[in-house]
Amino acid sequence: MKSIKSILVANNISLLQELDKARKVWESTIPKNVLNVTNPIRYEDNTLLVYVYDNIWVSELNYLKNNFIQKLNNNGLFLQDITYKYKAKQEYTSIINNYKYELTDSAKNYIENSIKKIDNDRLANGYKRFLETLLCSVDFKSWRAQ
Repeated sequence: MKSIKSILVANNISLLQELDKARKVWESTIPKNVLNVTNPIRYEDNTLLVYVYDNIWVSELNYLKNNFIQKLNNNGLFLQDITYKYKAKQEYTSIINNYKYELTDSAKNYIENSIKKIDNDRLANGYKRFLETLLCSVDFKSWRAQ
């Protein structure tokens, strides 16, 4: 069984790079009004998973799906499908306050060093929140030892 750390190190950098490319193409192709209510969160196996923060938009975006796939493919992304999923926006601070561990200085340094290589600010912030949430739910020293 692989540890969380080994999976993160081995897979996430390439997955993050693919997602970063998908986000850049998404943001340069999709209309501004759609960008305001969407967040591409995963690009894997030629499928883009997009969170939609307004449930009214989900059906509209499904109607526009084939048009968007064609536009995104014309701009260098190789998609077969887009999956839209309604996800209510959540306040990040309320999530992190529910965990039992404080972030140590070494955990904070680890997080900062981990996101330095990510050029996309939105993606870097998302990955930072992910690591903060993860490292608040486990003891950093024991997690690093895995």
